[in-house]
Amino acid sequence: MFVIVHGNLSDTGGLGPGIYSISGQSITYTVAPEVLVPANTELRLQYDNILNPSIPDANLTVRITTKDTAGSVIDSGTSLAYKIRQIGTEDISNKSITREKIKPGAVVAVVNQRSSEVIPIPPGQDQLAVAACKAGEVASGGGYMTNTAKVIVTLSSVGEDGRSWAIQAVNTDTLAHSVTANVMCLHLSP
Repeated sequence: MFVIVHGNLSDTGGLGPGIYSISGQSITYTVAPEVLVPANTELRLQYDNILNPSIPDANLTVRITTKDTAGSVIDSGTSLAYKIRQIGTEDISNKSITREKIKPGAVVAVVNQRSSEVIPIPPGQDQLAVAACKAGEVASGGGYMTNTAKVIVTLSSVGEDGRSWAIQAVNTDTLAHSVTANVMCLHLSP
């Protein structure tokens, strides 16, 4: 079984704001009451800090169920089986770095969060917000902040350059609102 007790929601797409909870082997994401998600909307939930099982398994699956406000099942499905296996020395290619060849602590991963400017979104319009990493850094994740549930994010993705995070957001309100893109930037420091 996966260890999900310390799982963190890192990004969503197509859902709008909401809250998540973890119970046993289930993660539940509840969309805010004022948010309507149209049929056939592509959804994405991205979690981090979920650990693989400690025992290899060749038949793992993920089940996803969508329910309405009354708790009735709208849709559900189970992934195809996938394999988690123990990695051995045969999985390491020739001339690769191994523990004996590099001193512990010789390379340290440094992660910095960077943000875009606050991007205003006029009523009924959409805007793009991009948060960029500095030279020598790569994007390892990202997300966004907004000041209302009326701003719906339609795209949240690493930039084509691999050094930025792009957010496309639509303001569904009659008032102006804003969005800010965030990117987690990874730099390996010797």
